[in-house]
Amino acid sequence: MQPLALRMRSLSALVLPAFLLLTSSAVAQVHFSIDRAGPTVGAPNSFSGFPITPADILAPATSTGAPAYGPLPVPGTVIPEAALGLTAAGHVAIHELDALSYGVDRCFDPNQQDPVMSPFSLHFSVDEYAVGVAGSAVDVASESAVADACADVFASPLTGLNTGVIDGNGLPSGSGAVYPGVGLIEPGMADGQDDLDALDLETGADTHGFPGLGVFFSLDTSYVDPLTGSAHSATAASQGVVGGDILLATTPGSFSVYAPATMLGLDLVDGPDSDDLDALILWENGDGDYQPSHEMFPWMSGGDMVLFSVRRGSAVIGMPDSLMGMPICEGDILMPPVFGAAGTPFPAILIPAETLGLATVRSGNANYSDDLDAADYVWLGPELISDEYCLCDTSAPAPCANYDATAGCVNSTGVGARLAAAGSSSIMSTLSMTASQLPTGQPGVLFTGPNPALIPFKDGLLCVTGTIRRLSIGFSGASGSITYSGVVGLAAAKGLVIAPGDTWFFQTWFRDPGGPCSKGSNLTNGVSVLFW
Repeated sequence: MQPLALRMRSLSALVLPAFLLLTSSAVAQVHFSIDRAGPTVGAPNSFSGFPITPADILAPATSTGAPAYGPLPVPGTVIPEAALGLTAAGHVAIHELDALSYGVDRCFDPNQQDPVMSPFSLHFSVDEYAVGVAGSAVDVASESAVADACADVFASPLTGLNTGVIDGNGLPSGSGAVYPGVGLIEPGMADGQDDLDALDLETGADTHGFPGLGVFFSLDTSYVDPLTGSAHSATAASQGVVGGDILLATTPGSFSVYAPATMLGLDLVDGPDSDDLDALILWENGDGDYQPSHEMFPWMSGGDMVLFSVRRGSAVIGMPDSLMGMPICEGDILMPPVFGAAGTPFPAILIPAETLGLATVRSGNANYSDDLDAADYVWLGPELISDEYCLCDTSAPAPCANYDATAGCVNSTGVGARLAAAGSSSIMSTLSMTASQLPTGQPGVLFTGPNPALIPFKDGLLCVTGTIRRLSIGFSGASGSITYSGVVGLAAAKGLVIAPGDTWFFQTWFRDPGGPCSKGSNLTNGVSVLFW
């Protein structure tokens, strides 16, 4: 038997129910924690004003509670560490939460045609040392190259690929990409920026309430990180547990051990606290007790679903997993030991890190694999993955200092023209592009290419390069806008066949006789779209 995520995907597997946009109610409640080295630790949180700790559960302090474009306020604390029952016992000066779930995460269904990798449903975060595998930007590889990955959340739409869906600060990164953020600080060198360290989407809880099933979590271990040489916080040991335990706070103020590390196949190599559980996806069957099972999918027969990762330096890394005997790495999504072909007592690999577009020692990365430090599997993923880039802010080479940080360079209307995508980025659905804030009564041409650019051209910036195809012409009319419908069909009519996994870059050129630089025309910002 292969790990499910390694099975070949057919095109028919991509025919899925409609998903909601990222900013819809599906993930309006984004809860997370941050690493203790981040600069946001100690800042007054936006809800109560108390200093943020790395064991607090946070949420974006936006008007809707959803991720939004920056600049953004500091996140707010929705569940303080005291509500989890953490005490000041021991020598630990600061507590750190490593993993988070509210026990109602989506279950992987092996009876589905594509049981593991439904587009965009699996979300995850990585630490500041992850490098990713180059794919279709915006992804772990493109954002880590500009020190902008570890506060972000990525989704994996196709085997071997990932794409950014939630940003740390909601501002353009050094790669030029921008997508909705949660109010964290980035970019920066290692330990100079925030690292999103635990995650739960679709909480099912009131934004400021305590979840119905309680809070499932793990705490930081005590061993020395082999990459940095620094010791972890030893939060777990200070609370009388180990970093591989899954803990449960059913009511504010106290916790118990829900699933001991040894039942998960952890702490078997070097003893207690030698493995650190680092990401958590959990569905509790409702009885409040963990029921260990060696079946492949115990949740399909009434048991609990417990999936997790382990942090870099855990003793179990490199051990053969119990399913196929593959060496475990820190980017894998694991499940408790199963009766598999390997017959080992260690966790089973359900989703290999390579499937998520992460670099591993198994695939030739030197010394360490990318560390997956937060994850969730959601019921409703975003239908459209698009990023507006090549904004004409003051860092851009605007032709005559005609800056507009929110769109293309300023045109004769006094603002820049904006291009935005709408609809779905499925190749079997309808994607539209709308260019707005244009001079009235002027022609505009939508075009696309395989690569991004940032080149002064006429009164604006050329944001697309490579083999450029002109897709459609329209006229702005009295509204100063043009909508181009059926973009995939427009591309096909020009001989461009868009396939799942492709990223294409779009922009609109328009005539502007009265433009500020007197060149006669201008351009919108660019929009990249990852198709599935």
